[in-house]
Amino acid sequence: TDRSEEVLMNFDAFLTFWESEQLCGDFDENGEVVATRTDWEERAKLAFECYAALDSAGINMHEFQQLLLSAVNSAWSPRHAEVHQDMTKPLSHYYINSSHNTFLTGNQLTSDSSELMYRH
Repeated sequence: TDRSEEVLMNFDAFLTFWESEQLCGDFDENGEVVATRTDWEERAKLAFECYAALDSAGINMHEFQQLLLSAVNSAWSPRHAEVHQDMTKPLSHYYINSSHNTFLTGNQLTSDSSELMYRH
């Protein structure tokens, strides 16, 4: 494919995007960063190189979209998969924090909300 007329994002522009828009980094439950800049820069570089063509100076729009939707850009941190609480009790013994959508009586965009959804 001829990439001579494509708009490409180089790694420095990608890193700036990842830092400012994606708020990259690993955070603890208090919002404190637990990964160093070197750690996430290295992850960004690996992610970028997975999608950049070997012979190009950057990634095109399609490659950028693929990267954003890939597992390397997941909002899910693997450390959240670790169970760190006693989970042996019946479900009714735990506080369950639910989304505001639980109150909706219909679709998400145009419906009313009601506390009745919790009463049934």
